Amino acid sequence: MKCHLIKLFVFVIAGAILNVAVAWGCALLINPYYGKESKVFTHTHKELCVAIKHSTKGAVGVYCGRSPAWYSPSFDKSLEQRDESALAEQNALIPTWTGLSRLAAPVSRNDVKETYVHVVCWGWPLVCLFAKFDFVNVNTFGSVECAILLRKRNLDSHDYPSYCWSLMPVVLPTAPLQTAFMINSIFYAAILWLLFAGPFALRRFIRRRRGLCIRCGYDLRGQVAPSGQILCPECGQHA
Repeated sequence: MKCHLIKLFVFVIAGAILNVAVAWGCALLINPYYGKESKVFTHTHKELCVAIKHSTKGAVGVYCGRSPAWYSPSFDKSLEQRDESALAEQNALIPTWTGLSRLAAPVSRNDVKETYVHVVCWGWPLVCLFAKFDFVNVNTFGSVECAILLRKRNLDSHDYPSYCWSLMPVVLPTAPLQTAFMINSIFYAAILWLLFAGPFALRRFIRRRRGLCIRCGYDLRGQVAPSGQILCPECGQHA
């Protein structure tokens, strides 16, 4: 029993390591900002906020921006009427794990400052490791959190769909989404077990059904033991 628990622990750890490797591979290869886009604008008469979510296989990117916005008073009433439904759409759009819901919600104040934050999560079959990027403005990268910074990118004004991906550095994310990370780790542990332990388990099962020694394959049919427990005469394995 102890041996089986040790093997299980080893496969789970190996699955977690493989999960991290896959997520890091996705971070290096997959650009979420070329995936499906959903966008919601919210605003006050002083401030404009935008929440954008991009998703593709292996990556989800969420962008929230806040900047001063000066509208004519004649537009204020119509904008306020649109805000209630927009805020509901925004709350449904932004995943809770990003922590960006409060940032994307507009507030009425006089000291509105530009804020641009991206949270990108990578992984497969579920996204499970994320990194956070702060920008000074739309053209200036600020800092990165929850990630290992590999290199920065230079601005490419021809990049699509926006400058954000041009400026976002190449990173290896380190912050896990606990539930998704555990599911992925178990998924990869099962794959590793099927590849490395499954064939041997199948061989033992077939040998036992045929009356052979599960270790060496010696024919134990017709063997009789006084104690009722047959030992293989070749290798000493209990039948």
